[in-house]
Amino acid sequence: MSHKSNRIYEFGPYQLDARERLLQRDGVTISLTPKAFDLLLALVERHGRLVEKEELFKTVWPDTFVEETNLSYNISHIRKALGDGENGQKFIETVPKSGYRFTAAVREVREEGATAMATEPFSLPASSEMAGVTPKPDINIIPHRTSAAKPSVKRKTAALGAFGLLLLCLMVAGLYQLFNHQLGSNSLVVLPFANGSDDPQAEYLSDGITESLINNLSQLPNLKVIARTTAFRYKGKEIDLRQVGSALGVRAILTGRVAQRADSLVVQADLVDAADGSQLWGQQYNRRPSDLFAVLEEISKEVVKRLQPRLGGEGQKQLTKRYTENTEAYYLYLKGLQRRYRGTPQDIKRSIEYFEQAIAKDPNYALAFAGLSNAYNQLPQPPSSLLSSREAAPKAKWAAEKAIELDDTLSEAHRALADIKVSEWDWGAAERECKRALELNPNYALAHILYGAYLSFRGRHDEATAEVKRAVELDPLDLGSNANLGLRYYIARRYDEAIVQARKTIELDPNWWTGHNVLGWAYEGKGLYQEALAEFLKAQSLSGNNMMLSALIGHVYAVSGKRSEAKKTIDELESRSRQGYISGYLVALIYTGMGNKDKALAQLERAYQERDIWICWVKVDPRFDPIRSDPRFTDLLRRIGFEP
Repeated sequence: MSHKSNRIYEFGPYQLDARERLLQRDGVTISLTPKAFDLLLALVERHGRLVEKEELFKTVWPDTFVEETNLSYNISHIRKALGDGENGQKFIETVPKSGYRFTAAVREVREEGATAMATEPFSLPASSEMAGVTPKPDINIIPHRTSAAKPSVKRKTAALGAFGLLLLCLMVAGLYQLFNHQLGSNSLVVLPFANGSDDPQAEYLSDGITESLINNLSQLPNLKVIARTTAFRYKGKEIDLRQVGSALGVRAILTGRVAQRADSLVVQADLVDAADGSQLWGQQYNRRPSDLFAVLEEISKEVVKRLQPRLGGEGQKQLTKRYTENTEAYYLYLKGLQRRYRGTPQDIKRSIEYFEQAIAKDPNYALAFAGLSNAYNQLPQPPSSLLSSREAAPKAKWAAEKAIELDDTLSEAHRALADIKVSEWDWGAAERECKRALELNPNYALAHILYGAYLSFRGRHDEATAEVKRAVELDPLDLGSNANLGLRYYIARRYDEAIVQARKTIELDPNWWTGHNVLGWAYEGKGLYQEALAEFLKAQSLSGNNMMLSALIGHVYAVSGKRSEAKKTIDELESRSRQGYISGYLVALIYTGMGNKDKALAQLERAYQERDIWICWVKVDPRFDPIRSDPRFTDLLRRIGFEP
């Protein structure tokens, strides 16, 4: 966007010079990035009316697909530069879902001597060609007053100004070095690419491209990449990129936009410096859908070129690695990922279908086998609990082992196999697979969480906490990572810290049931049964009445002396077992709370026989303390592979 006009606009204490591209306040220049200046000028020229977002895109970023976060970031940058909202002065109004309006009165100024009109008060000529034309009500053309200072004063002023500018540059450079030192030049977040297609169903493609870039870049050495879940917390939100960079502790932010129409695929990618919002790199790709792999490789290479992490041969190889050459298989894999991340029982089942279709298109597609394994591993987990571990584990194991057979360097496959080894109580193999997954991808937050859980089950609580803290560092806004840290504190019997962490999780999303669940566990650990019950009931309401929470509520009833309510809960669970799998471990909790040792141990034996996923907790779960000394309990621990 270029402006050759010599127009100068005044509003409030500010002056905007279109030709010199300067924004000044009382003669002092205010720094704006080039795009922020173009955006401000576009709004000022259209002051008083709503300017829709699409019009701003076409004016400021012509012929380019740009992520909407770029627009919102630049608006935020302008507002800060103008002190918008300070002392009651408002310049830019946001019209939700539409655009922006420049609301301040604007006066147009011309340089003295530029035209005859510039030195005289404005009036409409009487000529017929202007008949019926009304001037804009908020604009007056007035002379621009130039300084009358003496030459010597000007020279002194210029010298002082130059010295001040030099000092300012040194300060900025120092702050930049400090910022670089604190955050590191090799840290990045890939924000969700926007879906620029006409079809909302095409969102799986924009999400999948984001996922692929995160996956590729996170496996590079010396590059910290924020995990997917935190990145997707910003999806669809109007954000300030500098605030995102500061909140996540990253040096750069990758944003983008994807549009697929017929046989055309348009991908816009922009790499932004998180310190000042300046563009480090940007590129639009207009390709065929079959060229998507090449586009992803080019974007990854450009990001690495700008951030310059130290890469060895393996790192360079990772940038160009393709998991399949079949575009159809890749698109099906992306659809499977989208469904699996949604996490509902129906979506997990649908994801399995997509992964199987991808494998049918390419039987050597290791990543699709890994996705299939992770989906099967998810089926016994709450809130889905569609299958028991005994039913799901063989299918998950087959898919994980097939993935590793096809590609031993696939971190996702080793994590999936580690999950299965935990459920098989093959503790040595589980730890090896966790370590292998993290060796291949140190930025893999889910692998850190799984390894942390494994360490908890083994009673290695300090190591477990350290692993999950690393996951939270990589995925700071992920609800699961934060809740898992609370669980690690609970299992270590650090109940006060568990309460603090659970509350942090709830602050991230008060309507997510697991945060309340963890808080309930921690309250119960401290003997605060009324508070625990309130949190479990809230979690149950938010989760859609899942059976795990019914059991936890039953246990609170039991330990707080409400035996009839506890017994009623057991009856309800037995009735619901005809509709789906009910964990013997969870029923054993209620019987333990009621003091019925024999029935508790019988239910734990059932959980053992069924390879119940919950049985891994039995060594360290504080709620089984009342039966821990029973020989039958210690025998159970030995059979699972735990030291009593």
